[in-house]
Amino acid sequence: FISGALAVVVMFLMWWAMRFYMQSDGVIYNLMISFTIVIVVLIGISYIYVYPMIIKVELPLKTILKNAFLLGIAYIKYSFPTFLLCVAIFEGSIIFIPFTLPIILLFTFSFISFISSFCAWAGIKKYIIRDETP
Repeated sequence: FISGALAVVVMFLMWWAMRFYMQSDGVIYNLMISFTIVIVVLIGISYIYVYPMIIKVELPLKTILKNAFLLGIAYIKYSFPTFLLCVAIFEGSIIFIPFTLPIILLFTFSFISFISSFCAWAGIKKYIIRDETP
């Protein structure tokens, strides 16, 4: 719950920052919008790993968030396409909102979670979970 609430708060702050920066112009606009987009992408690829690690590993939330960020960077060739696919699925559902409301409630969030967990598992298994059998 805390992880989800933290994600909602951070994404709301990023949305608010984007709206604020869109009022400016010139170099400040380009620099701050680019910076905000990079932060959102880094948070997005990190959160691909957060929920599977919460389920599988007994670590404090701070450690899980740190490990998720490091895994997101280490496995960028898997994390970034997974992030883009999840965003595309979510945006595709939002574009047609009156028609896709039942699909969003029944399918979109669970399918995004499935894709994220499936793609994140290799990195979690390799770097986080230690197999202690000889």
